[in-house]
Amino acid sequence: MEKINISVVIPCYNEEKILPESIFRLEKFFFEHQDKFVHELIFVDDGSKDKTLNILNSYFKGNDHVRILTSRYNVGKGFAIKRGLMIAKHNNILLLDADLSVRPDELLYNIKKIDFNGVETFIVCGERKYAIPQTKFRIFLGKGFSVLHKIWLNVGVWDSQCPYKLLHNIDYTLIQSLQIDGFAYDLELLYKAKKSKIPIHPITVSYFNVLDSRVTIWKTIRMFHDMVKIRFL
Repeated sequence: MEKINISVVIPCYNEEKILPESIFRLEKFFFEHQDKFVHELIFVDDGSKDKTLNILNSYFKGNDHVRILTSRYNVGKGFAIKRGLMIAKHNNILLLDADLSVRPDELLYNIKKIDFNGVETFIVCGERKYAIPQTKFRIFLGKGFSVLHKIWLNVGVWDSQCPYKLLHNIDYTLIQSLQIDGFAYDLELLYKAKKSKIPIHPITVSYFNVLDSRVTIWKTIRMFHDMVKIRFL
């Protein structure tokens, strides 16, 4: 099988506790499957106040398959993702969270189902199968948000906020048009893809994160605000 070219974009904000293990997992995965992938890793540090940037620089100094972007101030996950997308050099782009709550191993299941060598453009959107139970509050917020975006935007997937997305041959102008800086960036990406008639393929992935402590009431309110904003962009 011909090797698949892939750029992996990972936004980071105050990730010093989890980065060493995540880096080990990523490097191990691509080393073990170097017969299948030609890859680059793009880490986007979104104004971290801890040692995130120091860890990235110490692990990857001199590595030509890794690029590290930094911001002076924290702007938001959507902003960091867009920066990574804009410099990705490969036509396949994988979006992952820094904690690897969805493992890169999911790629192995994807490549058995998808024709990466075709000219078709598409997005694979993960839909989470929880390997570890979530809190009732987290489940309530997730289901409520899913119902509302289904009614308001109808992007064609139930779990729009799953951190695992694979973009194949996505037009650069669509990436440039993204405006949502926060957590709802996923919805804008999927909504604009659907309007551009880009196929969106949901695929079940295992999700290992125990608790997303960064999901707060304020961030949830902002996500609902952004969902309304996306409709009128």
